[in-house]
Amino acid sequence: VLLGGSRSVSGNTQTITTQASEVTFANDANHVVENAELIVSAKDKVSVKAGAVIKTTSAAAQSGSVTLNTAGDGALLAVSSSNDLSLNRKGANGTAGELEVEQGARIEVARSAVLDGTKRFDKSGEVSIANGGSLTLGSQQFALGDSNPNAATKIDTDALQSYGQLSSVTLNSYKQIDIYGALDFGSRNLNLRLNSSGLAHHGDGNVVINAKTLTLSNTLGNSFVTPQDIGSSQLTLNTENTVFGAGNQLNIDGFYQVNVNAAQQIKFADTGKVNINAAETNLRAAVVTADTGAKYDLSTTGALNLLNIGNTAAATTG
Repeated sequence: VLLGGSRSVSGNTQTITTQASEVTFANDANHVVENAELIVSAKDKVSVKAGAVIKTTSAAAQSGSVTLNTAGDGALLAVSSSNDLSLNRKGANGTAGELEVEQGARIEVARSAVLDGTKRFDKSGEVSIANGGSLTLGSQQFALGDSNPNAATKIDTDALQSYGQLSSVTLNSYKQIDIYGALDFGSRNLNLRLNSSGLAHHGDGNVVINAKTLTLSNTLGNSFVTPQDIGSSQLTLNTENTVFGAGNQLNIDGFYQVNVNAAQQIKFADTGKVNINAAETNLRAAVVTADTGAKYDLSTTGALNLLNIGNTAAATTG
């Protein structure tokens, strides 16, 4: 079911044209909105009011994957019991598009959810996803850590765990991802994608991001604001595999040292660019590789060390 627009379908891709200005759910627990797959899109706002309940049917025996394509500012809520959902939104600038799940609202998902607001995403209510499910969150700006001075959407490990024991999480930030102070984020059982113009660290405190596979990309194309309140901190990415994905320039700034530690491989995919502003960058992996035909630019302002996980030179391929 699609509310708020129309769509065209080609294989596993659905292209959504949004027509509604606002969509509001104001039902109650006695009148649950329940469907195997529900997609809701609005130009200005999608609201799930206090007391409202949205849920999917039980998980399908076999799951598929569906990519949702849309364009411009807006809000989108999608839940599925049968497909792993992903969102590809182009041309957003964050002047409109609010998704609000009010305190007392409840969303129960058997497989996968997308919660996206190009101006603002606010989850005060409960969103629960079955174990092993996937989640995509989108907001104008995410803040990782304890502070949130710019009214960005705040995310920390506790916030992620509130959704359930997930296998995959994507954060689509239509600006950048700001990190404040010390942080220990993610899990070695989690496939994590951070899709933004970059990671900007503010203040002091070391930052550790853990993932099974970590993908860093910038398909959204928005600008990056260099942090001014820089300390002498380290960024450490601990993964089995780290992928620098396709897209526009990705920036990592605000750290004295950046450590990319991959137990298996570090891969540069397709065409892209990453700029690391740090005194020292260490890439540690058994293999550093690139896709066939990849054209990727890695630049650092300080020393770049390519090391094996045993601190000898890493093998390179591609």
